[in-house]
Amino acid sequence: MEGCNFQPKGGIDAWVAQPSPEPGQLVVQPLKTSVAQQLDQLRSTILQLPATAFDKNTAQRKTALSNQLKDLINLVNTSEYRTTYDTLVHDLKPKLTGLKTDENELPWGNGLLKNPWVIDPTVQSTLRTQCNQILFELKSMIPA
Repeated sequence: MEGCNFQPKGGIDAWVAQPSPEPGQLVVQPLKTSVAQQLDQLRSTILQLPATAFDKNTAQRKTALSNQLKDLINLVNTSEYRTTYDTLVHDLKPKLTGLKTDENELPWGNGLLKNPWVIDPTVQSTLRTQCNQILFELKSMIPA
């Protein structure tokens, strides 16, 4: 691509293009870094949600979710992709969206969580999109 420089930054074979602060350059970073950043962004999004987005115990639930996402970031940084994927799809995503579905919206179990922590449908939709993107990228990092 004319006018773009590709600058690989470290240790995995999958790369995600990211715009750099310098005009005309494109920085390509490892998928591992991208997933960790997306998990941190999800954490930030949750911490900024209004109390009305939650069914109850907003402060405690935000803290629990934040801590769990920090743990997932640490797992990604140590290349524990399967554990990260499983925790996100089977524990966090249902609490955030009310859905028991994978990154392709295929249900597991009965497909619904009886008592999700986040109850605002608009917020659930936003969080579902974020979770699905992370799950999709994590799935591509898990050895067959």
